[in-house]
Amino acid sequence: ELLNEVAWAVATDPLAPAAQAQRLAALVPQARHGLRDDPGHRDTWAALLARAGRHDDACALQRRIVADARRANVDADELREYEQHRDAFCRGATWDAFD
Repeated sequence: ELLNEVAWAVATDPLAPAAQAQRLAALVPQARHGLRDDPGHRDTWAALLARAGRHDDACALQRRIVADARRANVDADELREYEQHRDAFCRGATWDAFD
């Protein structure tokens, strides 16, 4: 859970440089596996990838998150948030620029 909190803090801080996200992802190469496989943790990982400048990876992951969320019939607000993140990551933006 701590890994998720640190990743989220870096991913969502508009002042966090890409290098910080890159270091976090490189420091713990298996970091993705340290996060539970729930949509919220996968969303955090996608946001961290976007902050690290890995937009193609973030976009692909967020697309899977949206598809999985649709299949799971998550509530409309949560789905809309995942879709906004997907749109941001797929256009090369970070989490804080999803609107």
